[in-house]
Amino acid sequence: MIKVKKNHQIDKMLKKNNNLKKPLVMGIVNITPDSFSDGGHFFSVDKALSHTEQLIKDGVDIIDVGAESTRPGSNSIELKEEISRLEPFLKKYKQYFDNSLSIDTTKAMVAELGLHYGADIINDISAMTNDPNMANIISREKCSVVLMHMQNKPKNMQENPSYSNVIKDIISWLKQRIDFAKKNNIDSIIIDPGIGFGKTDQNNIEIIKGIDQFIDLGYPCLVGTSNKSFLGNITGSKVNERLTETLAVNIKLLLQGVQIIRVHNVKEHVKALKILSEVGA
Repeated sequence: MIKVKKNHQIDKMLKKNNNLKKPLVMGIVNITPDSFSDGGHFFSVDKALSHTEQLIKDGVDIIDVGAESTRPGSNSIELKEEISRLEPFLKKYKQYFDNSLSIDTTKAMVAELGLHYGADIINDISAMTNDPNMANIISREKCSVVLMHMQNKPKNMQENPSYSNVIKDIISWLKQRIDFAKKNNIDSIIIDPGIGFGKTDQNNIEIIKGIDQFIDLGYPCLVGTSNKSFLGNITGSKVNERLTETLAVNIKLLLQGVQIIRVHNVKEHVKALKILSEVGA
C-alpha cells in the first residue's frame, strides 16, 4: 500500500477564520456491518484501508470514518465495541495516509482515541449533546468539530419528525450549539443541517432549497445527501442506484455555497467539482 500525501491543509484552513478556499469532498468509510448504503462492505480493517486508499486516489479531501451505524432505526453500540472496530484502522491509517481524517462518533472516548491517532475533525451527529465530556476533549485538543442537527436518536428519529418551521427550528438549535461550543473555547466549527436525521422527505427538500440560510451563519457548511432515501423516493431508485440523484442535488448545493459534501462516490464528485471550477461556477 502506497503512502499518499494530502494536497490541502484542511485542518489549518478550518482553524483560520473558518475559511475554505474551495469546496471539499469528504469520503465515507463505514467500519460497520449495518450502515444503510455500504454496511458490511468494509467491515474488515484490510477492506476499510483498501477502500480508503481508493478514495484518496480518486481525489478525496477528507476521510470520514465511523464504526457505529446511524441509519434510521439503528441501535447504539457499546463503547468497547466501537473502539474494537475502529482502533485497528486508526493504528494503520497514519502509517499509510496523510489526508485529513474525521472521526464520526458521539462518544468522547472514541473521539479522544481518534485524535490520539492523528485525526483532525470530530464529526458528532449529536452536536456534543450525547456525551458531556465531548466538548472538553475537543477544546483540549484544539480540533475541528462538526455540529449536526438531529431530532431524537437514530433509533426513533424517523418516527413522525415534526417542526414548526424546519429551517428556522434547525438554525435556532444550531445557534445554541455554536454558542455552547464557543463557551467551551471551541472555535473551529463546521455546521450540518442533518439531511435525513429526523426529517421527512419534504423537510429535506426544504432544507436544500433554503441552504443559503445555513451558509449565512458564517461557518463552513457540510451536507450529506449521498444515496439517501428521499432521493430514491423521488425517482424510485434503489439505495445503490442513486449516484445520479446524489450528484444532481450536490451540484445544486455546491452552487449555493456549501463548502463540504459527504459522499460515498468520491471519484464522480471530484470530477464534477473540476468541471464546475473550469466553467467558473
